[in-house]
Amino acid sequence: MNIQKMIKSISALAVVAAISAPTSILAETIGKDPFKAYGDKIAFDVFRKGSPVGTHEVTFRRDGEDIIAKTRFEVSIKIFVVPVYYYLYTSTERWREGKLISLTAKTNDNGDVSDLQVTRDNDALVLTGTGGDFTAPGTIYPTTHWNSGAIGSTQVINTITGKINNVELQDRGIETVTSKHGALQANHFAYQGDLTTEVWYDSAGKWVKMRFPGKDGVMIEYQCRACGVHSTKTGARLNDETKVAQLSNTMSKENAQHDR
Repeated sequence: MNIQKMIKSISALAVVAAISAPTSILAETIGKDPFKAYGDKIAFDVFRKGSPVGTHEVTFRRDGEDIIAKTRFEVSIKIFVVPVYYYLYTSTERWREGKLISLTAKTNDNGDVSDLQVTRDNDALVLTGTGGDFTAPGTIYPTTHWNSGAIGSTQVINTITGKINNVELQDRGIETVTSKHGALQANHFAYQGDLTTEVWYDSAGKWVKMRFPGKDGVMIEYQCRACGVHSTKTGARLNDETKVAQLSNTMSKENAQHDR
C-alpha cells in the first residue's frame, strides 16, 4: 500500500469512528455538563400507532456545583374525546462531577401510584420506595436516558419500578432517525434482559430517540422536538462525512485497480 492510499484509508476509518457509538469521554462530558450538549432542555413528542399521545421533557439547571435534571413524561390516551388511560412520571436528579447524588421519582400509572428515593452513601447508592429497598454500586446509572454514560452498563436503576435491572445493551449500528430538526444519524442500542427499551444517541452522545412497548404491547415511540445544541448541523455534518468515507473508499479501489 502506498502512502497516498494509506492516508485515504486512515481518513475513511476516522469518518466511520465519528459516527459510531459515543465514546466514554463524550458520555462523561454530558454527565458533568449536559448544558453543552442539550442547552437547558430536551423535549420529545410521544406517539402511539402514529398518533401523538404525550410528551417527555427533561430540563436542566445549576445549583451551585450541582446539576439538577427534572423529567416529566405524560401520556393521555383517548377514544374519541373520552380519556381511557393516563400516565405521569416525574423525577428529579442531582448530579455532581458526573456522579449521581440523589434522585426522587413518582409514577402515576392510571391511578396506581409508586415512588422511589435514591441517596448516595459514599460509594454506594441506597434505593427506597414502593419497589423495595436495595443498595447499588455508586457508578450505576438511572433509566432517565439523557446521560449516555449508561452505554455499556450491565445494571441500571429502573426509576419506574424502583428496582435494579440486569441488562445488556446491544449495539444495532448507525441509523437515520427523524426529528423536528430533520434527519439525524444516530447509534441504535437495544436493552436486553430486565428492561425492554431501545434508545438512539448521536455521535456526540446526545439522546435523540426512544422506543418501547406499552403495557398492551403497542409500541410507544419518541420523536425529538428539541434534542440538543446544533442538532440540525450535527445531522448535516454526519451525512457529509459519510459521503467523504464513501468517496475515499471509491478512490482507494480506483487506485488499487490502477496499481495492478
